[in-house]
Amino acid sequence: MKKISIDLLAPPFKGHLHPILSMGKQLLAHGFDVTVLSSETAKVDIEAAGLRPLLLTSIDDKILIECVNPAYAVRSSPTKLIAQFKQVISFFRLLKTELETIYAERSCDLMIADFTLPVAGIVADQNDIVWWTSMPSPCVIESSTGIRVI
Repeated sequence: MKKISIDLLAPPFKGHLHPILSMGKQLLAHGFDVTVLSSETAKVDIEAAGLRPLLLTSIDDKILIECVNPAYAVRSSPTKLIAQFKQVISFFRLLKTELETIYAERSCDLMIADFTLPVAGIVADQNDIVWWTSMPSPCVIESSTGIRVI
């Protein structure tokens, strides 16, 4: 009997990657075939969790970090918000193209993608792959002193 294959997708940031890895370890322990798609810097953590990595070259960690955490305060500046939005859209285009290439050659029974990677769902739909999204912290409040989980 064929094992059910599950692809887990997450950015390399610990707060997004580690919940996916925890999911993956449980799925593996229950007999599923699990592959984790993320960037090169996530490889060590993926392998330490006993999971198989599939590394995405479209995720350049340096560019991604600059995109989500620029060196300047964005706040409510329309020009800075638009610049950051354009960076994010550019990243999503690269990621979508790479995922389309990957899933033209491979398939899985289920894709579970971190909520920060919405293009994964588009690619899953294009390839008739059942997909779910995951959210590591369903109740997060951002304040002037940082993020607080409740």
